[in-house]
Amino acid sequence: MDMLPPGGELALTLRQEKAIFADVLLREVRAALGTPDEDGTVPITEPLRMTGMASEGRVLLIGFELDGEAFWLKPGQSRQGVTLLSVERGTDQAFLTHKGRMVRLTLSSKLIASVDLARLEAAIKNAKPESPLRMLDAADVKEHGTEFVRILELTSTQLDALYAEAVAHPERFTDEAAFKLRLQALTPLAQMTAQMLPDILKGEKRAAEQFAALRKELVALSQSSK
Repeated sequence: MDMLPPGGELALTLRQEKAIFADVLLREVRAALGTPDEDGTVPITEPLRMTGMASEGRVLLIGFELDGEAFWLKPGQSRQGVTLLSVERGTDQAFLTHKGRMVRLTLSSKLIASVDLARLEAAIKNAKPESPLRMLDAADVKEHGTEFVRILELTSTQLDALYAEAVAHPERFTDEAAFKLRLQALTPLAQMTAQMLPDILKGEKRAAEQFAALRKELVALSQSSK
């Protein structure tokens, strides 16, 4: 959920932009889904198992084996009916969907168990007025809970990748028409959150140019006073 590269004003700006809504809501949803211990120790019956974990830069990958086929997934990728939604090493868990169900992988034990989405439904009904969960409809979650959590997790993954690229290569986002085409591949929530990205990048560029000009003037002034 927090895969943006550290350091730099742009990285801080984008991290704050993402945290305003997407991260806050996702954090509340994950908390409502409980912990691996609350899922019990009964694994899913399908022959899906975790085979390992690796990293590509700051992105964690999980290795799986299903029906004799081994494969690796990054968050947001799918194969053999398995979609890896997120990996949280700090909480020792990953969320994924398998055959239309929400399941949780405990990284340390490699246990894969179904998630009880009724917890989220109950949390929405009992949420305090100021809770982000109040924006959700318990009936919708009861009917489409797996798809809802999948879209929310995918939104966070998409924004992490997009913003990390913007920090590393802001020049790729100068073509607004091309950026609008890229937005179409994102979830609706990711589109809504990221649509101001070109304006943010322009603002950061102007601020950097103004700072450089001011620094140049101050250097010149200090030299002329000697």
